[in-house]
Amino acid sequence: MIRYFILKMYLILLFSIPVVSQNAITYIDKDSLKLDPFVRYGKLDNGFTYYIRHNNEPKNEVYIQMVVKAGNFHEDSLQTEYAHLLEHMGYKGTHNFPKLSKHIQQSGGYSHASTSDLYTWYWAKFSSKNQKLLKDGLSIIKDWSQNINLNQNSIDVERGAVLGEIRNGNIHQKWYQETAKAAIEHSSGYKGKTKFEGTKNIKNFNIEAFIRFYKDWYRPDLQAAIIVGDINVDSTETEIKKMFKGLNMPENPKDPLFAFTKHSIILNEQNHYNVHRDTSVIEPFLSIFIKRPNPAYSPKTKDDYRDVLILNLYQEILNPRINSIKEYDPPFTLVPSTQYANQQLYTLRINIRFDDFSISTMKQRFIKSINSLRNLNLGFTDNEFKTAKENVRKIYQNKKSTSTKYLGDDYKNHFTLGTAAPEPSQKKQMISKILEEIKLEDVQNAAINYSNLKENTNFLYYTHPKFKAPDSSLLESWISEALTTKIEEFIPQDRINTLSDVVKLPLGDPNVIKSKTKSIIGVTTIDLKNDVKIILKPVGNSKTIKIRASRPNKIPFSNKQEYLMAAIAPKAIDFIGAGPYTKFQLKEFTKDTEVQIYQKLERTEQIIIGTTKSNRMEDFFQLLYLYTQHPRMDNDAFKIWKSSEHSILEKGNPDKNLFYSNAIDQIRFPKLPLLNSQLIRSLSQFDIYMSYKNWYSNLTGYTFVITGDFDLDEMEKLIIKYIPKMSSVKNHKYEKSNELAFPLKKINKINHINDSNEANIFLHFPVKVPTDIKSKALVSLVSNALYLKIWDRLRKGSYSPGSRVDLVDYKKGIYNFQIWFTSEIGNEETMIQWALEEFRELKKNGVDKDWFTKNLNLRISNYNRVYESSTFWTKYLSEKVKNNESITSEILELETILKHFITLDDLNKAIQEFLSEKYFQKFIFLPKNTALNSESKTSVNE
Repeated sequence: MIRYFILKMYLILLFSIPVVSQNAITYIDKDSLKLDPFVRYGKLDNGFTYYIRHNNEPKNEVYIQMVVKAGNFHEDSLQTEYAHLLEHMGYKGTHNFPKLSKHIQQSGGYSHASTSDLYTWYWAKFSSKNQKLLKDGLSIIKDWSQNINLNQNSIDVERGAVLGEIRNGNIHQKWYQETAKAAIEHSSGYKGKTKFEGTKNIKNFNIEAFIRFYKDWYRPDLQAAIIVGDINVDSTETEIKKMFKGLNMPENPKDPLFAFTKHSIILNEQNHYNVHRDTSVIEPFLSIFIKRPNPAYSPKTKDDYRDVLILNLYQEILNPRINSIKEYDPPFTLVPSTQYANQQLYTLRINIRFDDFSISTMKQRFIKSINSLRNLNLGFTDNEFKTAKENVRKIYQNKKSTSTKYLGDDYKNHFTLGTAAPEPSQKKQMISKILEEIKLEDVQNAAINYSNLKENTNFLYYTHPKFKAPDSSLLESWISEALTTKIEEFIPQDRINTLSDVVKLPLGDPNVIKSKTKSIIGVTTIDLKNDVKIILKPVGNSKTIKIRASRPNKIPFSNKQEYLMAAIAPKAIDFIGAGPYTKFQLKEFTKDTEVQIYQKLERTEQIIIGTTKSNRMEDFFQLLYLYTQHPRMDNDAFKIWKSSEHSILEKGNPDKNLFYSNAIDQIRFPKLPLLNSQLIRSLSQFDIYMSYKNWYSNLTGYTFVITGDFDLDEMEKLIIKYIPKMSSVKNHKYEKSNELAFPLKKINKINHINDSNEANIFLHFPVKVPTDIKSKALVSLVSNALYLKIWDRLRKGSYSPGSRVDLVDYKKGIYNFQIWFTSEIGNEETMIQWALEEFRELKKNGVDKDWFTKNLNLRISNYNRVYESSTFWTKYLSEKVKNNESITSEILELETILKHFITLDDLNKAIQEFLSEKYFQKFIFLPKNTALNSESKTSVNE
């Protein structure tokens, strides 16, 4: 029997963790790669470790971390989920920095924290020019190590946040995820926990157990400070030695190595079978997980990196093969993953859905799926291998392995897992050399291993309680039959190297340009004679370009069917393909070229969104030309798309943010056409094709906003070559834009939704406000003040409460302040009251001078920084286009207004005026009665 141990007995050697002594000894495996010589590494007498490295990529940035080798697996039965709760407390505040996360944010930095099974990690990133944070940095790390603020009120707030984080909006999806996780990890010897196990401990909080966890495990011999960036290494080391030598060890330190025993995995060649029955299962399905050790989990030696690279090469060959399956409704889906056992397992997940509960039908589809799996993993070709090597080489060469954050994370993994952290350039040379040595047969052998479902495989069958499930012996017989079936050789689908073979257009005529102007802020505007406007803003050096094109939505709401067909046509065409190419071919092409195009219809606009690399801009225009001028017809693909859309409508949109947004729009604008399954069933491919041709083939009326790293002259050549070929002076038959007035009235609506175990609440406060630049700046500050109050108060019952403001009608000057949060069922009215109390308290009392000064200065410094961001310019220019505003005024005037013409009195007066309940709109989404009715059975095959 073969046993795979990811963390073997040599863990004791790899992790320098003293058991009873403060004097830790570092053991290094003789084959381990040497630590980056440019990092200052050291350990104090009390065991506290530090990594310090000067780095200037990017310039003027500092990245600090405090890592403690204490996580979920260090908890006892009374402490489940307390490592996570303690992480929330450390992120929130310490004794010297009671409002730490706010302090960092308001000083222009960013902070975060997370908990894993073996360690907890706190970090912050800020500018080295920020003398305040630079001075506070080591004090913050020291406070994270042994000075976290544990007052009862803060604990109660974060308990609510943790419970909110544990909850999941879709109970059936969560049930599937947790049953799969438990089956996979438990059968691998991994003592993982589900989030639900901690719910009881968080609700019935045990302060003594919580404090005991903190005192037992937050100790110097398990902790490290990591500081990378624009710093003085010598002075930083001196300060660390002085500040951290006083950290104390507990009198009788506990042995932490028991956690690593729970963390080890054991794969013993057994297969495991689980049957899960639930009344929600309409069509039975089988999830197969083939498990292998993940070589990328914690590579330490050259041999480890060789295994990682073989896996990389396997993935680079497998993924295009998966995507090249020409069936739009394949018998199975195949998804590689490393999400289980804290990323120690590499799994191939095969999902097989059955049309009915008939055993004979299941057998037929099962054997077809297994043979497809075999087909995908055999017969790798020299061309595939060559392409895979080129792709893997690019991935490692293009990695920002010398960036401050990348280096800091490397040192974190070195400290917590013993992962190699060599000097980046040496690592790249090593990888390049190993890559050259790997042969095709190495990757083919790996493929056979990774896809072998005769051992270390979990079979999870989900069915309705009324129906019989195939037992383990029956599945074994099906596997044997499938493996003796002769399969055809896999023929890789031809990849698209260029679209120039099918998009052959002459050079553009400069005479199509009606006018061209350049503004004082470096924005060039080109008006074409066919009523297309191009707005260009070169910015940054990221070699990335962002595109957003829009025009007013003129498809009439009154013609419901035409409107809805136009709304879904881009999705259908994207599913079917364009020109001579299927969606599978185009998916691979867009992946290879990093070109993305997305078309959609919103209530007020038709929109095209795109991204591309600087050297691939012509690919973007060619792809847009193919979609708009040559949408593909494929009846089989269309039928599958219809079935998929129908299923989404029946089950609900998996994108919950979009679901809630659409549901609120439907309440607010009852005249807005609503898509239903009956319309989907009635559609023909010709209907969709003609709708797309009518509304998407002519770009007349669009304004393109293009920002990023490009040359203006080269961009202009591409514009005049392609855009005129996709537009004509002929306008659509509907000239008038849709206008649905935003309702300034009170709304109180409760909706009931499926598959949810929590309440989702949205509180909206529309208000009329002038749209001058000063008022806009004040609106933004008011929104920030509201967000901070909502976050502080509602964290007690929601993981991620929030608020923002949107300008929903520029002409009428209507802004909409919004608050949103989730709640435990039965607690929603209490939390609504909390939100209203914070809203009213802010309106009544405003903000103080200290808050005003900090946030005004932060806003000014943020504006100076975002001017170098193409994301900012895309959003800013698109908003100006939509509202028909000047594109220069706000850029030129805003900083002056913020610095000299906004006072504390101005802001508090704005708070009183802008925060209004006159048109208060409340939208509550509660679950229907969707309690799970499920059972599980397990068997093991030797």
